Amino acid sequence: MGGLMRNYDWEGSRLGSPQSWPSTLKTSLRLLLTSNHPMFIWWGPELIQFYNDAYLQTMDAGGRHPSALGQRGRECWEEIWAIIGPQIDYVMSGQGATWHEEQLLQVTRHGELHDERWTYGFSPIEDDSGVHGVLVVCNNVTEQHQAREKLQQLNQQLEEEIEHRKQAEARLALQHQAELNREQERSHHILRTLKDGFMLMDRNFCVLQINAAGLTMNAMSEADVIGRAHWDIWPGSENLEVGDTYKYVMRERQPASLMRCYELAAKRIWLDIYVYPYEEGIAVLFRDITHQITTEQNLAALSFESEQRKRFYETFLSHTPDLAYVFDRNHRFIYANAVLLKMWGKTWEEAIGKNCLELGYEPWHAEMHDREIEQVIATKKPVRGDVPFNGAFGRRIYDYIFVPVLGPDGEVEVIAGTTRDVTERKEHEEMLQQLANDLAETNRRKTEFLATLAHELRNPLAPIRTGLELMRISQPSPESHSKALEMMGRQLNQLVRLIDDLLEIARINSGKIELKNQRIDFTSIATMAIEAVLAQIESAGHKLEIQICDDTIWLDADPARIAQILSNLLTNAIKYTPTGGHIVLKAWIEDSFAVISVIDNGIGIPHDALEQVFDMFTQIPKNKNHSQGGLGIGLSLVQSLAQMHGGSVIAESDGDGKGSTFTLKLPIAEGEVILPTPTIAQIDHETHANKSLRILIADDNQDAVDTLSKLLSLLGHQVEIAYDGEQALNLAAAKNFELVILDLGMPSLNGYEVAEKIRSIPHLRETMLAALTGWGSENHRDKTKAAGFDAHLTKPAAINEINQLISLASGF
Repeated sequence: MGGLMRNYDWEGSRLGSPQSWPSTLKTSLRLLLTSNHPMFIWWGPELIQFYNDAYLQTMDAGGRHPSALGQRGRECWEEIWAIIGPQIDYVMSGQGATWHEEQLLQVTRHGELHDERWTYGFSPIEDDSGVHGVLVVCNNVTEQHQAREKLQQLNQQLEEEIEHRKQAEARLALQHQAELNREQERSHHILRTLKDGFMLMDRNFCVLQINAAGLTMNAMSEADVIGRAHWDIWPGSENLEVGDTYKYVMRERQPASLMRCYELAAKRIWLDIYVYPYEEGIAVLFRDITHQITTEQNLAALSFESEQRKRFYETFLSHTPDLAYVFDRNHRFIYANAVLLKMWGKTWEEAIGKNCLELGYEPWHAEMHDREIEQVIATKKPVRGDVPFNGAFGRRIYDYIFVPVLGPDGEVEVIAGTTRDVTERKEHEEMLQQLANDLAETNRRKTEFLATLAHELRNPLAPIRTGLELMRISQPSPESHSKALEMMGRQLNQLVRLIDDLLEIARINSGKIELKNQRIDFTSIATMAIEAVLAQIESAGHKLEIQICDDTIWLDADPARIAQILSNLLTNAIKYTPTGGHIVLKAWIEDSFAVISVIDNGIGIPHDALEQVFDMFTQIPKNKNHSQGGLGIGLSLVQSLAQMHGGSVIAESDGDGKGSTFTLKLPIAEGEVILPTPTIAQIDHETHANKSLRILIADDNQDAVDTLSKLLSLLGHQVEIAYDGEQALNLAAAKNFELVILDLGMPSLNGYEVAEKIRSIPHLRETMLAALTGWGSENHRDKTKAAGFDAHLTKPAAINEINQLISLASGF
């Protein structure tokens, strides 16, 4: 659409030449054309319209494009003008913006009117003189509206279905309750007519119910028994075999029986006593077997017992959440409770008689259970384990036990099993284990940090204490006191840096860091960072290579914090790169991010430690011998500050001895770069500070001269370098320089000789000469001054000294 607008004959239109259009319209059109959202503009009293590429689909579908460009809004949208016209008039009258949700509009599409739903907003385009146009942001939401109506219909149908289901469930509940009542009545009838004694006790062994036969056998009434504890009714029974049996069944929830002889009414009678667990306690059945029991009575008793057990077990197994089952000796299921059938997703008929493999267990799982069943048969001992299983309940972890059921001959008849879902328990155990591991790791790192902190604090405190002791016991001497104070100052600065780092990380963790963002060129930030570490690079004999792309990288960031990130990354590379190493600082633009990499050929990082390097107080054990001090929080600061700027940082390494790469990504500044207009005072100050100088640097230490050259080049100066005195003199004779920086100890011609010859070259008589040397005593300074040098810098030169030198040279 941008091309179509540029080629449109606006000269013959109502708006006239685009050069005459007001800036408000031009700014709005730029916003329109760069937006990916459907937008258009109505401009002026006649509402001349413009639209962007995202709105073409709507225009094309109505057959309006491209004639709609430059057309009056009323002419283009005649069929809906009755609705949108008053809305536009409202905005044009200066009453403010409007917003319309799912407005029903009849829009012409391919020659026919269609009902459509639109969500749109009308915003005034105005300046100090009033409203001149309307900016429209819109979206066709017809499909969403139709989908919502369809969803409402489906919800209504679902609610009706739910109501039908509730009614059906209520009817089933009534039927179930009626059946339960009938079952309870049958049970009560059985108890009333039962010839044997029957008694129910709660969990405190208090008698809840006893039948007539039981009362008769004991020659008691209900008042003597109901509501009283068994031990009170029959004192001493708690210490007898019967009492132990009752306690066992109550505790283990397993049935038991015993034969007991009693003295009742001067008669010795024998009772068979059967004890069973039930929900509220235990049930006791006691039978008089004093007289020989006929075969029929015994069979009846056995039948009753069997039926009773069946009811107890069925009730229990049908309501337990555990899986219960029985295998035959051929590994086939001959029983499975309802929960297990549900987990399989099968009916009783589909499951019973099949083995694990036939029921869909994975081969390894089925083979494992086959081995365990054979083990139970062979050893007659239970087998227990846990295993994952994917069933109707999803993937769960189950704890199971297989128990042998022995026949009269002592051999295993069947194998009974129960399985319990322990997924949540396992997850909690793993969570607790992970928490314990995390706490142990945190404690280890805390202990290691405290040891490191104590070590790092002792390092500077020891020489400070020694210096104070020397000053106390030595003869007063300005020179010795000066050296001691200088040494103590360095160590005090080290203490301050340690404390500053601790305070910095504390401020970040507590959210007290406030970024002071501004629009800034990345190159200037890189210069600040390099200045901060230049002395360390020179001291370590490293070579610094700088590769910054030609495009200006603009950031909306806090310059001090980004410089802190870069200096920390560079310091890290300096620390863990052996003397004479190679460090590269690269920066380029990738999509909407500035990508900055600090690459070194140092000792590298083990693969398993790459994710730990940004953790608080972390120092990789293998790298500690190469570290030059510190608390292990520099990289944690880097990560925190990067994230506060909406960026990220990662570490990469091919392993020990293969160097490291730290890559920082920061979002580049959005929109047009508008820099503040400098004041006259700023212009006057920056004329000298930013004046580009022609500079010659000569030093036989190639790494030092290369690093200083890159720094001065970043500051905008034209730099030539020489690695010996003769090369420096040849360059000086051939070219013109405002500043010459000379090392004094060069081969062939030393710095003094080069300075003397330069002063004899006519076009360099006004050039500023600076000595750069490792000697800094007053005698050496007097000697360089006598040789014609204008300044004397001691290696390694601090960046503020170099800046002062540049300022002086700019004024020559």
